[in-house]
Amino acid sequence: MNTNVINSQVLNSTILLGEASYEDISFNGYGLQNTEIITQGEGFGMRDYPGRRIGIVDAPQSDGRILNDTFFSGRTIVLRGVLKSNNKTDLNDLIDEFKLNLSFPDKILRWRVNGEIRKIYATVDSLSFGTKENIYIPFTVTFVSQDAFWDNGEMSSINLTGITAATRAENINNDYKSTYPIFVIGFNSAVLTEVEITSNTIGVIITHAFTTSDVLRVDGVTKEVLLNGVDIDYDGIFPFFDYGSNDLLFTFTGTHNSDINIFYNNKIM
Repeated sequence: MNTNVINSQVLNSTILLGEASYEDISFNGYGLQNTEIITQGEGFGMRDYPGRRIGIVDAPQSDGRILNDTFFSGRTIVLRGVLKSNNKTDLNDLIDEFKLNLSFPDKILRWRVNGEIRKIYATVDSLSFGTKENIYIPFTVTFVSQDAFWDNGEMSSINLTGITAATRAENINNDYKSTYPIFVIGFNSAVLTEVEITSNTIGVIITHAFTTSDVLRVDGVTKEVLLNGVDIDYDGIFPFFDYGSNDLLFTFTGTHNSDINIFYNNKIM
């Protein structure tokens, strides 16, 4: 009989939590913190700074260097813990289930800490297990994300109704990090040949014969322009909202009565 002290300790009773008290961790809806998947806050890296590219060159004919540019460039998140089950057979099944559910690329990694939600699209880069196993086995999983910033699970929205002018200017104050908005324009009536949307001088132009009841969706998140749910061509670059004040301009070529809905995720460090 195995009387090792570990059998009466936390691994076989309650969930291990780090000092940060991470809660409700999941990937693609698959729970990563429960009585079978016992995750730890240590090394998780949720609070860490994202990766950053810094372009510095030597200053010619002078002391010091010159900062050319700097951009955030995604992030790496490491999760450590233990898989625990009632017997060896169940543990083998749990390991297979665990690996399968972490195999899907570019899915939402979600956590809730101190009552707040954080979400980011991520992909598992590596998954390793410890060598000691019986009814439990330690693991380390590394997530990588192309996104530099989390979002807080909420989306800001702005609604403009009954727009008939050829141009409509709005100033959007974004309290978060830079983010790509989604624009949905419903045409109550329309005889239009072109719609242009710009933010801070960057924008897209959609040339098309728009008519009454058309719905145009310009999605900066998925980088798609859809008319009544079907992809259509566009020119330009998808506009984004930077931190702080953003000058947004809609330009309509023709006559119209339109309702405009603007959505954007609240991106945070």
